Amino acid sequence: MAPAVSLRIVTEIEFAIFSLDMLPFRGAERKIGRYANKGYRQLFVENYTIVYRIDEMKKQIIIVTVQYSPGNF
Repeated sequence: MAPAVSLRIVTEIEFAIFSLDMLPFRGAERKIGRYANKGYRQLFVENYTIVYRIDEMKKQIIIVTVQYSPGNF
């Protein structure tokens, strides 16, 4: 992957993560895979899945993983 493309994707992933500050519940609940049906949420950016959970007591977003997911499941 060309450096410019990599930088663009990283920037888009960062933007998606930081946008959770304003809209933490915008990601769909995770229904498949390791974090399914346990309160985790997910966002898709290009071919990457951001899995996170919301700690409402501490008012925090915890990013669990950012993984390559060809086909966005």
